[in-house]
Amino acid sequence: MSWIVLVSVLVVVTVQVVVADDIHSPEPKRVVTWCFYGGRRYRVGQQWNPDPCTFCRCDVGGKLACAVRDCARPNCENYYTPPGQCCPICPTGTASDVTV
Repeated sequence: MSWIVLVSVLVVVTVQVVVADDIHSPEPKRVVTWCFYGGRRYRVGQQWNPDPCTFCRCDVGGKLACAVRDCARPNCENYYTPPGQCCPICPTGTASDVTV
C-alpha cells in the first residue's frame, strides 16, 4: 500500500500570556504559548490525532502543524475502511494491490 502525506494549513489561534509579579519589574517575563484546534487547547510540544488520518502538533510560537494521510484506492471493488483505521482495504481473499 502506498502512502502520500499532505500537509494542511489550518487556521490557528495563538494565545500568549505574560506572567509577571510587577509590570515594572526588571525580571524577564515568562511567556506561555498554546495552540487551539477543534475547540481544545494544546501546549507547545503536544502531539495528537484528531482522527485516524490526521496527525497534529503544536510547534514553538503556537504554530499548528497538521499532516493528513492520503490513501491509495485498493484494487478491488468491495473495499472498506475498518473502524479506527484511515485507509481502505480489500476484504480477505480478494486482490490487495493498490491502484496508483
